[in-house]
Amino acid sequence: MKQNMFKFMAALLVILVLLPLTACAPQAKSYTIGVVSPAASMEPVLQGFKEGMAERGFVEGQNVTYIYNGPLGADAAKLEAEVQSFVDAKVDLILALATPGTVAAQKVTAGTGIPVVFTPISDPLGAGFVESLNKPGANMTGVRNGGFTPKNLEWLKTIVPGIQKIYAPYNPNDKSAIFARGLLLETAAKLNIEVVTPEVLNADEIPNVIAAMPEDIDAIFCMSDSMILSKVADFIAAGNERGIPVTAVSRPHVEAGTLMGFGSEFITVGKQTSGLAAQILNGADPATLPVEESEYFLFLNQKTANLLGITLPDEALKAAAGVIR
Repeated sequence: MKQNMFKFMAALLVILVLLPLTACAPQAKSYTIGVVSPAASMEPVLQGFKEGMAERGFVEGQNVTYIYNGPLGADAAKLEAEVQSFVDAKVDLILALATPGTVAAQKVTAGTGIPVVFTPISDPLGAGFVESLNKPGANMTGVRNGGFTPKNLEWLKTIVPGIQKIYAPYNPNDKSAIFARGLLLETAAKLNIEVVTPEVLNADEIPNVIAAMPEDIDAIFCMSDSMILSKVADFIAAGNERGIPVTAVSRPHVEAGTLMGFGSEFITVGKQTSGLAAQILNGADPATLPVEESEYFLFLNQKTANLLGITLPDEALKAAAGVIR
């Protein structure tokens, strides 16, 4: 009996000693990330970002909470109000998707110290988001994907050699679209291709822009423009009705029915961006984290090629990261 009592008292003593230590043990830190997006076309980027964050130990529902209210369109007031709600909630980081979301994040977070990671942005330096690509200099860094427009047009010309005139609507209020348009016009001039680039100020104008497309257009070129890409299905329908190809910038667009796409693979871009976000949450200063360049891939749609009577050349098939059949 005395032996049992001794064991009980010893166990009780151990518990009393360890209890204060347990009570004072530091709790695992949790984080809140606000996500601002103008377009549904950015959803794969967010998906890849979450997957990449989880691979780096930041798991949604465990130590990370995301505040995301879906795509808000390109209206600056709505995007800024969304970012302001993140600031008021004192989030640990903001993920800004596409140029409109990044413009809002830059404006609203100025002076707050809240870090912002942007993606995918065509020309973050030209847009004024960073002081330099190697040393962003403020509270923002991210992933750029602005160099693929010339190669996109070159691949289109390779696949459909007879193209002479293309239709490329764009939003003049989107700096990424402006940057892409400049590259497109420069490359088209070298390839002796005429480019028609009507302005589209909001998504409601897209049906009228499609209806106004000249009869002699040989292809539709969807640039890196979040508003245009959000309506890629409308351009695909117009292209199929006319019997002309449509090109865009990523695999989801090709899966939706464009003949081809050359540009970033959005899930991959999201995963790449998560690397920067993880570094920041672990204490890195975004001002010193260089802006990264995304990888570019060619995707082809064999079904669409068959529909349009186009033979995909071996050169393109060998270079493609994926062929939708």
